[in-house]
Amino acid sequence: MTDYGDLATPEFFNITSPTAIKEHKCCECLDTIFPGDRYDRVVGVWDGDFSTFKTCSSCREIADWARSNDFYIGFGALFETLDEHFIDELPPLLALAIQAKN
Repeated sequence: MTDYGDLATPEFFNITSPTAIKEHKCCECLDTIFPGDRYDRVVGVWDGDFSTFKTCSSCREIADWARSNDFYIGFGALFETLDEHFIDELPPLLALAIQAKN
């Protein structure tokens, strides 16, 4: 059922990186994604439920760091999980950014 601990493997998903034409809210930091900003948009089906997740470019960079270190986090739990489990292993500036988001 899962490939990454408690994270469900999607039945299908699609990732795009559009430029916003209206305001959106980042699913990680809850900051506004403004018109003209590029963001990641992930749509898919997890456990039978269709979902859409929008992530700002800053949070995408942090999530990319996590993935490059073989750590995978479910949508909406990036800062909480990294702060809770990995704050001592993060590069200093990244750790400060995470603490500022919490």
